[in-house]
Amino acid sequence: MAINAKQVNELRQKTGAGIMDCKRALQETDGDLDRAITYLREKGMASASKKSTRVAAEGKVEIGTAGDDQAGAVAEINCETDFVARGDDFQAFCKQVVERALADGATDPAAHEDARKALVTKTGENVVVRRIERFALGGSEHGRVEAYQHMGGKIGVLVEVACSSADGAKAGDFTEFCREVAMHVAAASPQYLTKDDVPADVVAAERDIYKKQALDQGKPENVLEKMVDGRLRKWFGEFCLMEQPWVREQKMTITALAKQTASKIGAEIEIRRYARFQLGEGIEKKADDLATEVQKQIEASKSS
Repeated sequence: MAINAKQVNELRQKTGAGIMDCKRALQETDGDLDRAITYLREKGMASASKKSTRVAAEGKVEIGTAGDDQAGAVAEINCETDFVARGDDFQAFCKQVVERALADGATDPAAHEDARKALVTKTGENVVVRRIERFALGGSEHGRVEAYQHMGGKIGVLVEVACSSADGAKAGDFTEFCREVAMHVAAASPQYLTKDDVPADVVAAERDIYKKQALDQGKPENVLEKMVDGRLRKWFGEFCLMEQPWVREQKMTITALAKQTASKIGAEIEIRRYARFQLGEGIEKKADDLATEVQKQIEASKSS
């Protein structure tokens, strides 16, 4: 009997088997979905390994902090569709990954391989623990690890902020500062913490670009270097967290905000590090949807 793309798509969603394997299974079972599922299981075609090459760019960026806010973790876990990403099983797995990172410092995705494979088999989709980051203050240090999640898990941020006194770290102004910085990082996406963290070759390349631009504009030598320095400062203000204008008040940099908060609480403040994960960042997603992909492969098989 004739097998259409909708049938193949439905069987693939239920088993995770390859497109042509699903088509063959339906042909062998006269289009009976339940029998086709049994056929694929008997042939061992619904294993997790067959899903490992499929693009997984949906999912969630999960965050979590310890009860005392002295440690935090963020993880990006990917799957193939938003439908699976919203499911209870996937959501529970995301929380499990972060909770384990907080508990025992497990930031190697391989530590979750058994649970990942079980989830792949259950959902019928490729699942990838892409990256995990954990921050923790030392036992005698004061401060806070702030975690912020944006757009329901599309972006996750960790910020580690140290404070010179225990009382200062407990102050409401300090807590609010940490939250504001975490939200700022989510919105402004800085590439470096400070301008000193920018690699020398990157600075040199930017300086060369600005110098050539100034020369092309016919600027005299006595103003050229000042122009280059000015444009470089603007570049630092765009890409370096401590130099960026605060998203809530553009006239104030994050450095100025830190100084203002330090004055309020009577203690020194240092933003030590941050992590910003954006879901699917750098993953190339296929333009074709699954139904289109199924139909293309069926048509190709007819012509061969």
